[in-house]
Amino acid sequence: MAFRFNPITGGLDTSNAAYSKGTFTPVLANVATPTYVSQTGSYIKIGQLVHVWIKIEMSGLDTSDTSGFTIGGLPFTHGIDEALIGVNSYGSSGIGNQGNITGAVFTGNTNITLTDATGVFTYADSADAAGVVALAFAYYSST
Repeated sequence: MAFRFNPITGGLDTSNAAYSKGTFTPVLANVATPTYVSQTGSYIKIGQLVHVWIKIEMSGLDTSDTSGFTIGGLPFTHGIDEALIGVNSYGSSGIGNQGNITGAVFTGNTNITLTDATGVFTYADSADAAGVVALAFAYYSST
């Protein structure tokens, strides 16, 4: 993958970089069947760098579950462990209170587990059985 500055256009020349964009359906993993209101995911991939936007709205969730709050179904397998870049929990409310979510770690080929100031953010930590988790982040894929 090569990025070169193009002095004519004043931008980056990405003609040699593989580019794709699309949608996917994010899911909550490691928890009893949640009640989804909506699940949306989109991505832009340039070379191995994948930019992801996820929004999951729930109206019911088992908040007694102490396993990590895990989102599965990312569009590409990650290439570098724990190489999430800039997790932003914009627009999260209720179950995904944006003040609680501080980051994420990979917990499978296409899963991330959210973290808070004390470590893994669990379904029980959320305390609310309904709300929205909205995330934006980037990661490196294996391909």
